[in-house]
Amino acid sequence: MVVLYVDPNPGLRSRRAALLAQAGHAVHEAGGAESAVAVAQQLEPLEVLVTESLLGGGFSGFDLRDAVRAKFPGLRTVVTSRQAPSDLSAWIEDSVVLREPIG
Repeated sequence: MVVLYVDPNPGLRSRRAALLAQAGHAVHEAGGAESAVAVAQQLEPLEVLVTESLLGGGFSGFDLRDAVRAKFPGLRTVVTSRQAPSDLSAWIEDSVVLREPIG
């Protein structure tokens, strides 16, 4: 499976991307929305986007999902967030939201 993992926290991003790679997935990383869109444009195929809900620069993980789906309409998306999924209900659509541990 080809995965794009996006998180502005480089340490967290690299650890989680390594876990996905160890599970046998082809993993590409980006630190923000703009770099993620650039990476996605170079990929063929892209099956799963894993992104933090808040990316900075005025972009959310849901904005990123929508931008990347222009090229990959069947893209599956997992959004990580410290907010409760109910707080994000206006944007979730068919994405899976995983709540991050708080602390």
